[in-house]
Amino acid sequence: MGHGARTDMSNIPITFSNKPVSELKEMAADITQTIAYQKDILDAINAEILNRYHDRFVRELEAAGKTDGEMTREFDGVRMTFAIKPKVKWDSKKLQAVAATMPWEKIEKVFKIEFSVPERTFKSITEDALMEAIKPARTVEYSTPKVVFTAE
Repeated sequence: MGHGARTDMSNIPITFSNKPVSELKEMAADITQTIAYQKDILDAINAEILNRYHDRFVRELEAAGKTDGEMTREFDGVRMTFAIKPKVKWDSKKLQAVAATMPWEKIEKVFKIEFSVPERTFKSITEDALMEAIKPARTVEYSTPKVVFTAE
């Protein structure tokens, strides 16, 4: 959805066009509260399922010599898939030190390199040549406008 795009509301049975903004604000607050409550219930259900089967899942992974993976089993007539996925983090400073000892061709093959300029830094650049050099690499995308009800 680009800047200024509208949401298709043809499948929503409620008409909002005849409601005052104060009523829309109240409806939005009620819905936000309901969503938060439903999310809490869903989190509690998922926590209960994990509480019941987590240890069994981990033992089966360990028996298979794994620390991560998926397991699909049936409990109470319901098929469920349990998954543990690794989250890998790299120490950028240490990788830079390793890269400094390698030829550029190998660096490009081994490392994912992404350059960016923080927006605050970009806006503070006063050197014209640098600004003209980096401007073509900058793309600005705008989000869809959002409505936020503010406190009175």
